[in-house]
Amino acid sequence: MVAFFGINASTADGVKEDQTTRKWNGFSQLNGFGRYIVGNPFDYIATDVNDLASFMSPEIPRSRQNNRYLRQIIDEAEILIPCWGNLAKIPKRLRPVVDQLKRDIFSAGKPVLIFGLTQAGDPKHPLMLPYSTKLVEWRP
Repeated sequence: MVAFFGINASTADGVKEDQTTRKWNGFSQLNGFGRYIVGNPFDYIATDVNDLASFMSPEIPRSRQNNRYLRQIIDEAEILIPCWGNLAKIPKRLRPVVDQLKRDIFSAGKPVLIFGLTQAGDPKHPLMLPYSTKLVEWRP
């Protein structure tokens, strides 16, 4: 099982798919992954990532329950794949939440793969990438 970690600017869930989950499915099949699970550093989902700014509390940008889910995902997956794209898309005050997730991912001692890095040095989001894109190891 692999885990994809994105900033979910959609309303996809465990049943209803969207373009990103279809892309994760495609990459999973092409890479021989039997199953995948998705982690979102934030509790909130919407069709516009900018809505995070108005919804997320500056004091508590991620709930304890979401922290537990992320820890469970990291523990259960064999390969961890951050793919949240350029962090400039989220408010600066929320970026430490993603930084903490990144630390949690790297501290797990498991393979961490990415689709490459953006110009800003963030793991690329797969939506616009061709299926020929190879996953590569990401080291802190």
